[in-house]
Order: sequence, then C-alpha cells, then structure tokens
Amino acid sequence: GAIAINMRDAPDMTLEHVGVRGGDFGVLVHDDSSGFTTDETLFSRNTHDGLGVYNNSPGIWIDNVTAWENGRHGIYVESVLDHVRDTVVYDNGESGMALRAVGAAVIERSQAYCTGLSVLCQRTGIDIINPGPDGAVVGHSDLTALLGNKVHHNDFEGIFASGNVLVAGNAGWNN
Repeated sequence: GAIAINMRDAPDMTLEHVGVRGGDFGVLVHDDSSGFTTDETLFSRNTHDGLGVYNNSPGIWIDNVTAWENGRHGIYVESVLDHVRDTVVYDNGESGMALRAVGAAVIERSQAYCTGLSVLCQRTGIDIINPGPDGAVVGHSDLTALLGNKVHHNDFEGIFASGNVLVAGNAGWNN
C-alpha cells in the first residue's frame, strides 16, 4: 500500500509543521533512521498508523504531535525512543500510542482519548510494553512537576503497561 512519507536509512531527519493524511501509513521511519524528530505535525485518517517507527531507528523525539482517526495506531514505535511530549492522540482504531521496546523513553504532558464523535474509538490510550533493562516512564514521579498524561474515555484502558515501565502522576477517567 501507499506510504505517504517513507524514511528508510535516513538518519537525523526532522519533520515539522506538516499534516499527513490518507495513506496506508502516514509516515514510516525505519531501517537505521536514527535521530528522527517530529514537532507540530498532524497524522490523520491513514489506514494503518499515523506515524510508525521500526527496525533499529533509535533516538526518536516526538513533540507536539496530533494523531487522530488512524485505522490502527495514532503512533506506533518499536525502537529505542527518547520521548513523547505534548502530544494528543484520539479516535484511532486500536491504540492512541503503541510503544514497544522503547528503552528509557519518557512519555509526558500528552493526552489520549475518544471524542465520541467518530466511528473510531481507540481501545487503549497509551499501550507500552518495554522488556529489557532500561526503564520507560509514563508521566512523572514528582506530582508537583505537572508532567503527567491525561487518558480518558478510551474503550478499554487508559494506560496499559508491561515490563520495565514506571507509570506515575497521570490522570485517567472513564476508561
């Protein structure tokens, strides 16, 4: 199928101030595309994932992203991730964010929810499975820092975490 933007073996690329819509995948970052950053980017109505990161593409920064109404995941990462920050994912087919083997990633100040206005409603807001020695953090252990995520009105779970993951300082309701 069609990939709107395909970054293969493309290290240190930046995607900013762009909207990507209507592909099988919106943006696919893979095969040694280390150091990818995205800021103020929109991913919507892609058949599978809005943003997908695979196959040894470490050091990813995801900031100020909005991903909605993608058929599978708003954001899918299966690689070492630096952080997801100030990001909004809603009304995706399966998960707002699906994060796999992301190492010492930090996910903070983000939102994952269903609006009730779309035919899609994601099952899980933030779904993270992180085996291995490096611990990921969803939220922040210091509640006064106000770095937690907000997860609400997802079909099944606000946050699902397995493996080496600290989940702290988040707010969740009506999941």
